[in-house]
Amino acid sequence: MNLSKLSSYIKLMRLNSLYGAALLLLPSYWSLALNNYNEGFWTLIAFYILFFIGAILARSAGCIINDLADMKIDAQVKRTQSRPLANGEISKSKAFVLLFILGCLLLLILWIFNLIRYNPFATIMAFLSVILVILYPFFKRFFSAPQLMLGITFNWGIFLADALLNFKISQVSVFLYIAAIIWTIAYDTVYAYQDYEDDKKIGVKSTAVLIGENPYKCLKIMYVIFMMILLGIGNMKEYGWIFFVIVIVASGILLWQLRRLDYKNTAACGKFFKYNVYFAVMIWLAFLIG
Repeated sequence: MNLSKLSSYIKLMRLNSLYGAALLLLPSYWSLALNNYNEGFWTLIAFYILFFIGAILARSAGCIINDLADMKIDAQVKRTQSRPLANGEISKSKAFVLLFILGCLLLLILWIFNLIRYNPFATIMAFLSVILVILYPFFKRFFSAPQLMLGITFNWGIFLADALLNFKISQVSVFLYIAAIIWTIAYDTVYAYQDYEDDKKIGVKSTAVLIGENPYKCLKIMYVIFMMILLGIGNMKEYGWIFFVIVIVASGILLWQLRRLDYKNTAACGKFFKYNVYFAVMIWLAFLIG
């Protein structure tokens, strides 16, 4: 395989930019920190490593499924015209082969999880996530807020981590999952503003198109709700003051950047989207310290 072909496969799996994988991974890390009651150190480290590898594989598989579903749409959108399936660099048959390989690797990760701790409930939760990943790309065809489905899908790791640790889904995980969905809708709406004009022309549905050209108040409300739920979780868990300080400061910086954001500037929207990764790391640290 020559370097240009390898580069095409890297682009197809989005391995050239891992911000999306990080946004998929970090909610599961929140859950590992939040729901770790009496877990052994090395078992927990193994879970962190396996979730890290699994997130990269799952995000790569999800991107391939998304690009297979959106080949014709991507070819009409300026930002996505260069994607390997949209421009013909990689054939559909080769994409399916790669998708099969990634699926096998994900099954291997699941098998290793069960070697560490046999857990049929977590296995069921993992297979449910596959259904969500397959369904998501088609929601933008008929659903005005596909970012909601993205939030449901991207944050499933919260439930999966809790299931692996405790063989159940706790009430606090449900609250964290709801908060994470709201957070995902907010940051992916900003991301969608990169394609706002193209999406309107070709009829692709998104929360950016749904909200329109003045999204600040709506997005601010979503981020504030997310912050308030996190603070409520901290109160439920009786965390120390450092948790609350980190959450409030990190959220304050995010809201300050949101206030200054030019939604018509593609680069600015992309930069704000990426900042959510650093924000998510801060929230993870808050849970660890808390």
